[in-house]
Parts: sequence; C-alpha cells; structure tokens
Amino acid sequence: MGTAVLIIFGVICAGLIAEGGVRIANHFFPYFYCYDAARGWGLRPNTSGYYRREGASYVKVNGDGFRGPDFARPKPPGTIRIAVLGDSYTEAIQVPYEDTFASVAARVLAQCPLLKGKRVEALNFGVDGYGTAQELVTLRPWPRCLCRIMTRSRCRRSGLGFGPWTPRRCGCWPKSG
Repeated sequence: MGTAVLIIFGVICAGLIAEGGVRIANHFFPYFYCYDAARGWGLRPNTSGYYRREGASYVKVNGDGFRGPDFARPKPPGTIRIAVLGDSYTEAIQVPYEDTFASVAARVLAQCPLLKGKRVEALNFGVDGYGTAQELVTLRPWPRCLCRIMTRSRCRRSGLGFGPWTPRRCGCWPKSG
C-alpha cells in the first residue's frame, strides 16, 4: 500500500513539474497559432506574448484572431476600414504592430486631405502561410460594407510598393465621388 501511494505521488509530482516547464517554455517561446476548421489554422484569439525567433516584438492578437486592436462592430460612423489580406509579410509578427504595413498605411491615409474628419482603420488579416483561398475564407465573415480591400499585389500594381508611404503616392484612396 505504501509503495503504491509513493508511485502515485511521484507520478503527480512529475506531471506538475512537466506542466510548469511547459508553461515557462511557452512564456518565452509562445505559440500564437491554433486549428481553424474553415482555414486550417489561424492566430489564437486574445493571445499575447513576446516573439523573439526572427526579430523581437510584443505580439497581441485581438478577439477576432488577428493582429492589432479590437475593432467595434458595426463600424462607427465616419470610419473608413481597410482590409489588409496576406501571408507572413502582412502579419509581420517579427515587428511591433505599429511598424506593420497595415498600421503604417492607416496612419498615412488618416493624414490624407481627402479623408479629413474620417477615422481610418486597417484590419490586419494576414496569417503566416496563407494563400488566396484562405484569405477569401478569412474575409467572408466581414461584410463588404465594413471595409475596403487592399492586397499586397494591388499595391504593387498601383505603384505603391513597400517604400516610404506618402499620401501622394497612395493616391489618398478611396476617391471621393
């Protein structure tokens, strides 16, 4: 009887030590992805931690499972939303959110004279490894009236590239009228 109790106690202690080790390791090397039935995988909603594998940044995933702040639904009046779709380049988990393509685009477009008085929000729908089909499935729950659509390829075709952003280069879209 005493031996069985010691064995059970040892197994419980080993399990607690292993659990503690996994929690500590996850704190230093968080895993931000989870299974998604429609898309295969996605960012885990309401997750945050420091990413240090390629670059260094504090990553916060919002309640919808995307980088950036939580956005109000429905869209507030006087707000223009831009959906930014893409893969790891768009997700940009290696840099702080403020330095991502989506965040920089929103800040620059907010300074555009044609958008004066409007709030510009860029929803960063980028997820590492996503292709066009997964991007489409990602965008479906968001009504078209909720956001304008911008992809990396559309920016390349319009001459934006990834260089310095200025309201003149981005054409201050959407055009009025």
